[in-house]
Amino acid sequence: MTIIGGVGTLIGPALGAGVLQLLGYWLSNTFGQSALLVIGVITILLVLFVSYGIVGAWHSTRSGWRRLLDLLRL
Repeated sequence: MTIIGGVGTLIGPALGAGVLQLLGYWLSNTFGQSALLVIGVITILLVLFVSYGIVGAWHSTRSGWRRLLDLLRL
């Protein structure tokens, strides 16, 4: 849950727990017994491509947009 949400913040693990619970509920209704396999694949993809978790990706995207806006205000 912490890996999915993000390490280093208080909201990251809480967000990861909520996402994992909702995703697990939805996937178990959709895929049945294969839900754990799909959750595992999603977790691996998040670790590979969003290594700081959801909150870390949001912070880096937000700061990237701020830098771009600051450059445009020259």
